[in-house]
Amino acid sequence: MSRAAAKPTPRGQLIALAALVAVAAVLLWRAEGISNRLGHLIGGGNGDAAVQRLLRQPNPTLHWGYLQEVRSVRYRGELRNLFAPAPVAPPAPAGGVAAAAAAAQAAAGPPPPPPIPLRFYGYATRPGQTKRVFLRWNRKIFVATEGQVVADRYKVIRIDPKAVAIEDLQEQRTEVLPLLVPPNAS
Repeated sequence: MSRAAAKPTPRGQLIALAALVAVAAVLLWRAEGISNRLGHLIGGGNGDAAVQRLLRQPNPTLHWGYLQEVRSVRYRGELRNLFAPAPVAPPAPAGGVAAAAAAAQAAAGPPPPPPIPLRFYGYATRPGQTKRVFLRWNRKIFVATEGQVVADRYKVIRIDPKAVAIEDLQEQRTEVLPLLVPPNAS
């Protein structure tokens, strides 16, 4: 027979009852001590009477006059009510401002492609070797030579001491990136 299915013995029940009575006695003793200490802090000799007197009084920090004054104020609607839904704007008439904005966008053509995200911050040359360029994209550093593709999208076309020409292979456009000079360099 398993222990979980076994019935508790009278001796076990007696031990559990004694433990519960001991815990209740400790809690009651601590509660009595707290009420006596609170009563002495308030100024009464008997802790229970002082606690009862405190609980019968209204909150001494609450200013009833101010509370009544605040309760008497009514919202007059002079400003926007934060709790009311915002008014819905009427739909724009067909052929109005929206149509004019769409026509202006169509006349201007498609928006320009985003700039190349690479930053040129240096190059290195050694006698007898090709120029190498140092490019940064977020936290990644790329070292490339002329004709090499960086980040599977950008091809290094030309390396000059002050700039590098990069071709975006997806957009089919070339951009010249100037050499970035650190702000603390003289």
